Amino acid sequence: IGEKYRIKDTSFGKMDVNVFFMQLQEQNDVIASWSDNTIAKLKQVLIKIMVETEFLDSTKSEKLNPVWLYPVLENGIRTNGDFEMLPAFNCFM
Repeated sequence: IGEKYRIKDTSFGKMDVNVFFMQLQEQNDVIASWSDNTIAKLKQVLIKIMVETEFLDSTKSEKLNPVWLYPVLENGIRTNGDFEMLPAFNCFM
């Protein structure tokens, strides 16, 4: 998601979720061993979480919403040194 925000690409679809899980499976042997049913359920849960956190308007949405990070939360992330998380919140400074 962070990369999409960085390049200002607000499109989103099943292909993005599929690519995300394929990359995870390539990087981690444990994830690669998960069943197709497990991966399918995790995809559903991920999309549901994105709707609940307003990254998406609905499970059928094909467009990412702009997301802004509250300054207090951003400061906490920076204080913890978790800079790699910031792009997921449309924060690139």
